[in-house]
Amino acid sequence: MKVLIINGSPKGSNSGTLKVANSFVKGMKGAIDPDSDVKIKVENLTLADMKISHCDGCFECWGSKTGQCHIDDDMKSALDKFIDADVIIWAFPLYNYGMPSIAKAFLDRTLPVKSTIEKRNEKDGFYAARPAIAKKFVLISSCHWFDQGDMFSALDHQFRMLYPEFTKIYVTQGTILSMPKADKIVKPFLEKVQSAGAEFYSRGNIRRTTEGDISGLLMPRSDYINFVDEDKR
Repeated sequence: MKVLIINGSPKGSNSGTLKVANSFVKGMKGAIDPDSDVKIKVENLTLADMKISHCDGCFECWGSKTGQCHIDDDMKSALDKFIDADVIIWAFPLYNYGMPSIAKAFLDRTLPVKSTIEKRNEKDGFYAARPAIAKKFVLISSCHWFDQGDMFSALDHQFRMLYPEFTKIYVTQGTILSMPKADKIVKPFLEKVQSAGAEFYSRGNIRRTTEGDISGLLMPRSDYINFVDEDKR
């Protein structure tokens, strides 16, 4: 099984969200039967370290160069890995209720793997992935805010349009993921994420109860505000 982590954080390898993704994959690996020949090969795309230009909307990838982009940059090799993977894990912090610009640039450049418009019914249509790249998608995103509310609603809607069936982990109070003094709080949370990864490997998704458990607050709202404010002093 090939797993591709798309690290869309501008902080690169120092991303707190990446810690969550790595714990999820660790759980997947731990769920493999020791007597099985199955192996999980994990590859990371650290977008902050890559040269990926913005899509220029020429649509050559849907026309004369079907499935191929004319822009010569790191996206050529990245797209091959995207197509080849069995599981794609998007990992990035929430920026303005959506994804960071480097992640959006990557997403836009995946247009070559989409087919032209297909009818769903009389009133609705969608851009479907080419059958050859059917795979499972996981979205892991974190935000600074003290509770979830509607913080991830816009991002969630976008991903539901892109990938009707995907596994999601939304982390509020994500600031503490990268704070050493919060290790006692973060460690138990990452252990839950690891368990979720094991569940994903076994089921192909995670239960709603599991999703709810890992999407809860890491600490009470007032404690989080004081905790973060204290670190800024």
